[in-house]
Amino acid sequence: MGKRIFGVVDGCPETHAAEPAGTLYQALLGTAYADLPAEVQKLHGETGTRVWQGEAEVTGGATILHRLIARILGFPTRSGTTPLAVHFNAKGPRETWTRDFDGEVMVTHQSRGTGRDAHLLVERFGKLTVSLALVVEGDRLRLAPRHWRLMGLPMPRFLLPGGESYETGHDGRFRFHVDVRLPLLGRLVRYRGWLTRAAGDTLGP
Repeated sequence: MGKRIFGVVDGCPETHAAEPAGTLYQALLGTAYADLPAEVQKLHGETGTRVWQGEAEVTGGATILHRLIARILGFPTRSGTTPLAVHFNAKGPRETWTRDFDGEVMVTHQSRGTGRDAHLLVERFGKLTVSLALVVEGDRLRLAPRHWRLMGLPMPRFLLPGGESYETGHDGRFRFHVDVRLPLLGRLVRYRGWLTRAAGDTLGP
C-alpha cells in the first residue's frame, strides 16, 4: 500500500465530494481515512464534546529561552511523566482541543484550510498558525508542517517549525508523538503518550 497524503495515493488524487461529509479529519483524508488504525479512527470519528484521558511523557527545551517560547505558545514546560486529559469540541469543520497536562493547559483550534492551505489541516496556537499535511503512512498518521503564520502574516518557510509528529494505535489505546523543533534553536518540546475515552464520558451535542 502506498503513502497517502490527503487522499492522494502515489501522486494520484482521489475523488472527493464537492461538500466534504463527516468529521474534519474524515473530510481531509477522504478514503485514506479507512487505512488508519481503529484507535485513531475512533478519536477522529466523533463530533460534539468528549473527554479522553491518559498519560504523557514530556521533554522540555534545554534553556530558559526554549521554555519561555513554549510557555507563550501554550506547550507544556515541565519535563517528566504526567496525567493528561484532552477535551474535544468538534462542530462541523472546526475542532477545539484543550489539553490539560496536570495543570498546564494548552488550547488549539483546528479547521480545514482554504486557498493556499486547501486540503491542509490548519491549527492555531494563540497568535501562531501552522498548516499541516496529513500523511497516512503504514499504521501512522503523520502531521507534516507546510506553512505558518504569525499574527496572520505569512512567515518564511526556512523558519518553519519542524520535528516528527504522528498518531497511531496499539492495544486499544490512541498513541501520539509530538516533537516540535525550531530552526537554529532545536527542540522546543516533545510530548508522547496515550489516550483512551474517559470512563463514563458520553458524547455531548
